[in-house]
Amino acid sequence: MDVLPESRNVIPDRVVVVLDWRILPGTSEEELLAALGAVLDARIPQVPDGFGVTPRIAVLRQRTWRGVEEERGLLTPGFLMPADDPVVRAAAAAVGRRADSASPAAVRPWTFATDGGWSMGAFGIPTLGFAPGEERYAHTNRERLDVEEARWAFERHPALVTGVQRALAG
Repeated sequence: MDVLPESRNVIPDRVVVVLDWRILPGTSEEELLAALGAVLDARIPQVPDGFGVTPRIAVLRQRTWRGVEEERGLLTPGFLMPADDPVVRAAAAAVGRRADSASPAAVRPWTFATDGGWSMGAFGIPTLGFAPGEERYAHTNRERLDVEEARWAFERHPALVTGVQRALAG
């Protein structure tokens, strides 16, 4: 949250609250803003004169070393690859299960965000996740990694890459 001015003894002119919201596949920017607007309207039914509430998607202005500038919205589309997708099936077969490498790995959505929203959600590049560790601790201050589990997973990566390449080649 940003508050301007930052002085504690002054009523701020501006307050910016940032929501990091994971969205489902197919959710549009308009739907997201409408849902947020409805919640805000319910919680703040009457805004005092001189004040306003404006939900919007965050933007980032980027500039290259050659001076080319571009402003882009930071909405990361949700994505989900079907469990029966040939790339997913090939990856599961290539990785196998830790206790039984002859059986395909279990396939399910991850419960945390990844950059797959850009690769798959924005650009349509098949994207899947395979990593050691306990998901419930991912991206938290309690994240930890069992060394033997990591070793097993990292040893599976060459087979994973080869399996996905074959599936993409058809």
